[in-house]
Amino acid sequence: MLTIASRTSAAAPVFLAVALALCPAATPAQDVEAQPISGPPATPERLVTGEPRNAFKQLVPGLLVRTRYVAEGRPAVEIWDLLVGPGQKSEKARLPGAAVLEVRSGRGMLRAGKPTELRIGASLALAENEDFSLANTDPEAPLILRATIIPPGR
Repeated sequence: MLTIASRTSAAAPVFLAVALALCPAATPAQDVEAQPISGPPATPERLVTGEPRNAFKQLVPGLLVRTRYVAEGRPAVEIWDLLVGPGQKSEKARLPGAAVLEVRSGRGMLRAGKPTELRIGASLALAENEDFSLANTDPEAPLILRATIIPPGR
């Protein structure tokens, strides 16, 4: 009586013979001369001399901003991202015009006259020349707001 083990061991030589017959013959490795790399590796110019694209810049201590879009003409509009690090507070700041703020990420407090709680999806308006400060109440995630700014006199 044949067991599964004996059938498997009997089929192994047949399988090996078929596999060798169907595989093309191995060719010897071609002689390839190794070429040393000459000079330093290529690095994109932007990473060497310029600043990163769309980099955040400090508006006031504790508050970073970056411009996302500028529409010239009438009405002129600028779209900025505002960022406060986890557990951080900003000093008083002023945007260059009236603005509508939308909370994109995180949670915190905005102080402009009276304190206002900020959560994802919340929107609020800032008047032209209105001072404000932001506090991130989340110790682990940044507070990110999108500001649609209408500069004065346009």
